[in-house]
Amino acid sequence: MRILGSLVVLPIVVGLSLGTASCRAEQSPWGLGPHLAIGIPLDDFGDVSELGAGLGLRATYEFSNALSLGANAAYLSYGRARTSIYDDPVYGILVTETSSQGFQLTAGPQLAVAGQQWRPYVSAQAGLYQFRTNTAIPGTEYSATISSTWALGWNGGFGFQRDIGLGPWIDFGLDYHTIYDLPGPLVENPDDPGGPLIQGGKITAHEVGIRIGVHFFLEEPEPRDTPEEPPHRRP
Repeated sequence: MRILGSLVVLPIVVGLSLGTASCRAEQSPWGLGPHLAIGIPLDDFGDVSELGAGLGLRATYEFSNALSLGANAAYLSYGRARTSIYDDPVYGILVTETSSQGFQLTAGPQLAVAGQQWRPYVSAQAGLYQFRTNTAIPGTEYSATISSTWALGWNGGFGFQRDIGLGPWIDFGLDYHTIYDLPGPLVENPDDPGGPLIQGGKITAHEVGIRIGVHFFLEEPEPRDTPEEPPHRRP
């Protein structure tokens, strides 16, 4: 819980420190902000991994007050799971430790309702998802990457931004992700019953993503004043 709390506070503190002096009136079309990313696996994906948490970065480019292009990048860790396996004559009862990590890189349009302090929006994005599963046997030298897969996927969702008067806006979003051809749950190895588990078949994964962070708007560079040249006097 302390780690999760730190992840919640970190992107907000970073965003506030970077954007305290920003001015909404002089903003450029570019926006940027860090966020806490939480992933809740559903259905078959829930059998592969547990709740995921990590950090992400969100960027936007505004074509108008209503239409933007958004891009998200996020890294999530889905925790560790331990499973007891066969009784080894040397090491005794062995326990396998499995850990999973994910990476998301997506982009797509965003429609917003412009407001002075509140800004609700909906978005749809598509891109690349990476999912990696590692396994190890604590107390031994055994460690291996069971799978490392890049897959295509998409997500759709909604969110809102809130101006808190300190420069950056609080940004909250909820997305539904669909990811194709990810490795399925670990299964028993038919060639080594009772031994380390192996990767199962492919699945279509579904996940609910939660974003909590800040979004600050980059400032337009101030034009430099060109000094006037003194009039030339004729000799």
